[in-house]
Amino acid sequence: MVTVRKYPLVTYEIYHIFNKSIAGYQIFNSEAEFKRMRDAFHYYCYVEEFKQRFSVADVDFKFERDVKGERLVKIIAYCIMPTHIHLIL
Repeated sequence: MVTVRKYPLVTYEIYHIFNKSIAGYQIFNSEAEFKRMRDAFHYYCYVEEFKQRFSVADVDFKFERDVKGERLVKIIAYCIMPTHIHLIL
């Protein structure tokens, strides 16, 4: 089932996005996993990277030199915790 947003996302607005595991399951278990998620956030901020990649598992992130294209979204702040993540976009 596809859910349609009641209010559309609007350019130049600020959004709080979060995702939480089920039943307190620990998603991130090492510094390497935290770093990979942080790198994924930054990598997918750009239009070309977002359009070309569909699986985080397939990407070796070198976002500082590999990112291409127009910025899709700006990350204002983020928090990666063992059981969930928060993004302010």
